Amino acid sequence: DALRAGAPLVVTAGTWMARQVQGFEAGVATADLSAPGLLRAINAVLANHARFAARALQAADTVAGAHSARALLDVVLQRGGR
Repeated sequence: DALRAGAPLVVTAGTWMARQVQGFEAGVATADLSAPGLLRAINAVLANHARFAARALQAADTVAGAHSARALLDVVLQRGGR
């Protein structure tokens, strides 16, 4: 939902969301979840907000297609046909 809104993300490093955010360059992944660490990540997003927001919008279409009901059905049908 955040990507579809063009909202850059701050996410926890080492997670599926971090891989998405880093892969699309749509925000910042941080391992430092302390208040100062989160502030640094937020400031990094704010310093590059326009670029991250544009990337988030681009990522939204890709992510929506890859995680749609149709994509799930395709996987289920492929696995059922083994």
